Amino acid sequence: MGSVPNSLRKWFSERNGAKRKLELLIGLSALAAGYLYVWVYQFFLGLTVKFIDFQSLLSIPLIALVVFPLVHYLWVKPDLLQRSTFTWKSVRFFQAQFPSNYIRDRCQDCVETPSTCGNFIDPGSADHTNYWLNDIWRGVIAKQYPDRFEETFERGYTCKLVLGIDLTLAFFGILGSATVLLRGIYVAVAHPTSGWAFTSFHFLYPLVCFAVVILNGLLNKPHMHNPTGCWQAWREVNRGHFLWMRNNDQILVDMVCHAGGNTKTFKPRP
Repeated sequence: MGSVPNSLRKWFSERNGAKRKLELLIGLSALAAGYLYVWVYQFFLGLTVKFIDFQSLLSIPLIALVVFPLVHYLWVKPDLLQRSTFTWKSVRFFQAQFPSNYIRDRCQDCVETPSTCGNFIDPGSADHTNYWLNDIWRGVIAKQYPDRFEETFERGYTCKLVLGIDLTLAFFGILGSATVLLRGIYVAVAHPTSGWAFTSFHFLYPLVCFAVVILNGLLNKPHMHNPTGCWQAWREVNRGHFLWMRNNDQILVDMVCHAGGNTKTFKPRP
C-alpha cells in the first residue's frame, strides 16, 4: 500500500471501505476482461486497437464514465448475495449464515404463538432481519465490538468479490466463445474460400476466462456443510454472532420480546 495515495487510502479506510474495494476490484476486473476481449477480437469487430499498458488504460475518461457506473448499478447496488432469491449455491449458502436467522428460529421454539404474542415472528416475516440490523448489529456489535463489525463486512464483501469476478469472467468467456462461433459461421457462409484467419489468442481468451472461474470454484466452495475459502471465513465470523446471541439471551428478550412494550417473554418449548 506504500504507493497508494493517502487520499485513496483514507477513502478505503472509512466506513463502507470494504464496499468501495469491492466496487473498485470488480470494476478493474471487468475493465481488464473487456479491454482484452476488444483487443483479441478487434479484427472480427472491425476495430483497430493498440495494446496499451493498464495504467494508460485507466487514464481514459470513458472508463470512469461507463465501466465503473455499470459495475455499481448492475452488481454492487443490487447485492445479489445479500438480497436476491436466486437458488445458486453461493446465494443460498451466504444467506443461510445470516445471524438474523437465529432470532427467527429462536422465536419458533417459543411456547408463545402469533395469537398470544404480538411480537411473535412468523417464518415468512422479515422482523428478525430488522431486529438484527437495527437493534443488535448497529446498536450493540458496531459499538462494543468494532473489530468484529468491520471483519464481518470484509469477509462478506470478499465472497461478493469472488462471485462478481466469476460472473464477469464467465460473461466474457461466453462472449468470446460466441464471437469465435459466429465468426466461423459467417466465414463459412459468406466467404468459404477466404480462410478463417483465427489465431491461438481467439481460442485462448475464453479458455483462460473459464479456467479462472473453475480455479476459483475449486478454491472457494459454498458447500452448505463443508465450505472452503471465503465461504468458510464467512461462516466462521457469523458463527461468532450466533454464539454471542446464545450467550446473551436476556438482551434478545429485551430487544425482541419486549419491543413496543410487549410483556411476553421467551419460554422454550418443553
